[in-house]
Amino acid sequence: MWPWFRRRGRTHSHHCRCEFEVKTMPGPCQAHATEWEICGLVEGNFSVIALSLFATEIAMGAPYAILKPRIRWKAIGHLGAIVEDVARSITGSAVTGIILAGGRSRRLGRDKAVEPLDGQPLIRRVIDRVAPLTDEIVVVVADAARGRALPLDADHRVAVDIYPGGGSLGGIFAGLSAANTDWGLVVACDMPFLNHRLLEHMLEMRDNCDAVVPRPGAFPEPTHSLYSRACLPHIEARLQANNLKISGFFEAVRVRYLEEGEVRNFDSQLLSFFNVNSPEDLARALALAGTAP
Repeated sequence: MWPWFRRRGRTHSHHCRCEFEVKTMPGPCQAHATEWEICGLVEGNFSVIALSLFATEIAMGAPYAILKPRIRWKAIGHLGAIVEDVARSITGSAVTGIILAGGRSRRLGRDKAVEPLDGQPLIRRVIDRVAPLTDEIVVVVADAARGRALPLDADHRVAVDIYPGGGSLGGIFAGLSAANTDWGLVVACDMPFLNHRLLEHMLEMRDNCDAVVPRPGAFPEPTHSLYSRACLPHIEARLQANNLKISGFFEAVRVRYLEEGEVRNFDSQLLSFFNVNSPEDLARALALAGTAP
């Protein structure tokens, strides 16, 4: 008989954060069956989602699961395929928060990522707004020393630029490459007024596309966007050709644009896209910090 095999993880299911467990155990129905049980606890109303399926044990060994939140299954036969489909339905919405922090802050004249705003470093303010909607945080930096200098938690992962000098496009590539999920929510570390409702709406718009990009005016906002791993080869091709305009690869993938009217339904002042680049921007951010949502 096979021992219980457990892994815990978390994801979003039906746009709610879930804590879930996948385990295998000897099945009660026949001597050589293994039961797969997938359970989720939805935070807030504490309702439990549970599903039990059975897969046949074979000579190669019992099926197993590894939960990261990305899932890899060794699933055998028809019932194994059903289990795999269930796992994908549960974890398919998992997303990594990717914070771009590789800039040199030339116009501000000092490191804007650690500039205090409303009692905390700017990068921590950004992370605190992204973390509740994501399954992990990856901070992209130009080099390892930069990563060590930032005020990050132990569970925040640091990714170093794979293509040095690649700008924000290179940062997106490094962050998405490091992600343990199929989607990355990309924002810059100097965006103090990220709007929870807008980000949540963007997460809901991912069906049948490879990227979700706000376009509140004449131009898109590619450093406040969602990208799937399907974008990686197209981004890398641009980096290798030294074509660093982020929107340059959009024509090669399926993009769901959020136009200005749609964006304003959630962020009427469009403060989500405000960047701290100069002393004047910082002064405005400090003035707004007490009143912005």
